[in-house]
Amino acid sequence: MTQKLLKYAHITTKKYKGAWGTGEVTVAGNCIYGKVWLVKYSCRFADLTEIQLNMTKYGRFEVSILTNKPGDIPHYIHFHNKETALELYELLAERAINAVCTNYLPNEPEPSTPVQCDSPIEETLVEENPVAPRPLKYAHITTKEYKGVRGTGKFTVDGDFFCKRIWFFKTTAKFGDLTEIKIGQYGPNSFIVSVLTNQPHDTPHPLHLNDKETATELYSLLTERAKNAVHYNFIDENEVRCYKCGSTNLSASKKGIDFVTAAISHIIFGRVAILASTYDSNNTVVRCLKCGNKYEPGK
Repeated sequence: MTQKLLKYAHITTKKYKGAWGTGEVTVAGNCIYGKVWLVKYSCRFADLTEIQLNMTKYGRFEVSILTNKPGDIPHYIHFHNKETALELYELLAERAINAVCTNYLPNEPEPSTPVQCDSPIEETLVEENPVAPRPLKYAHITTKEYKGVRGTGKFTVDGDFFCKRIWFFKTTAKFGDLTEIKIGQYGPNSFIVSVLTNQPHDTPHPLHLNDKETATELYSLLTERAKNAVHYNFIDENEVRCYKCGSTNLSASKKGIDFVTAAISHIIFGRVAILASTYDSNNTVVRCLKCGNKYEPGK
């Protein structure tokens, strides 16, 4: 009697992270370790009694796990990527011999069979050298997080979904919902990537990065998958643009002294405040004449 070959026998240690903090499942040898919100659990594969794979009404893929421990409840973990959810479900189903496994995903439509007819078939011309689809440079990236500098936020790629979080603003959308993508440079080591979706009242919050390669990778990845979006590349080594609107209509001047602030500070703190107010008065300030944005070069 031949032993059944396991499809995922090569996976000995792997972590499956759920979407937007819904939890995680880690496979380590003969045990699994899970965390759903603040609830942690661990067991062996032989202790699993029920495994389910389902699709939620929001289009996510849900894997449910139940053990034989007294008082245990089903632990759910959500994924945006169908391949990841299916891999976790099949891996658990292979090794949990005592568990009841149920896949509630709809079956894929079978290819239709050609209809037989007595009429002659017209010959169609086939190109000898058909044009192959353009390969995607970042097709291997399915889940990745891009963090901005100085706490400006982060962009997260998870399957077919995209999430941007800038300060307290959070937006989740599919790549097909992106309408505008921009990349710009406003300093020697300062780059921004801005994304706008078709959701109501959405604004293009920029993500600041200090690495050109990371910014270019994020911009290229988004433009590859968001086919309906209009994208602008404002990075030019010989031309300075505003990092918010991309305009080249800029003016530069000295920062100067704010006499009103200096006078108030003198009344409160004395003469030392006047000296402190002149500390950065000679710094150059760049102002955009189109949107009114002000910033210091290189910051």
